Amino acid sequence: MGAYCKERHERYIRFIRSSCLAVTVLAVLIGCMGCKAKSSADSPGNRSDVLQEPPSMKLSDVLSGTMEEFEVTSGNYTWNYPNGDEMTGGIACGAHPLVEAEDKERLALPRYNGYIVSFAVKPDRLTVYEYSIEDLGHTDASPLAGTVYEDALMPQLKGSRVYEMVAEWDEEHLKENGCYGTASYVVVTE
Repeated sequence: MGAYCKERHERYIRFIRSSCLAVTVLAVLIGCMGCKAKSSADSPGNRSDVLQEPPSMKLSDVLSGTMEEFEVTSGNYTWNYPNGDEMTGGIACGAHPLVEAEDKERLALPRYNGYIVSFAVKPDRLTVYEYSIEDLGHTDASPLAGTVYEDALMPQLKGSRVYEMVAEWDEEHLKENGCYGTASYVVVTE
């Protein structure tokens, strides 16, 4: 197992262990207190705009007159959101980025580099890992580079590359965002 997969696997194991512990504690509390329905339309868990899975990522060509968007959905994520007075979430463990990239539509880059990344809910951080397109299918390949973006989400993309873009929404912003978690998006450039 490559270092990338091993690290991701270890993070998922830690998440699952902590989730199991939280569910067990919650089950004990409910068993001790009994089930009592509460009604509050203002509760964060009752918001209709809460994202129950990571938002899609859109790359927009800001310098062209057409403002075309290239939309990408997440294949790997851990996601948490309120459901009533409780938290719930999900985990999707898809393929390695270099395997997932084999079936992806390719993004044509203009001569200038004018793509901006956007989401329905802006992440706290976007880490961009760059791989050579020649490494498609090779899960043991290491990224050529990794860059973290926190404010302006305008990664410098190159042609003939595979990019894994890992967006992170911090738990400390749950109240503002209505959700938190980590999601990975794969983009392949021509």
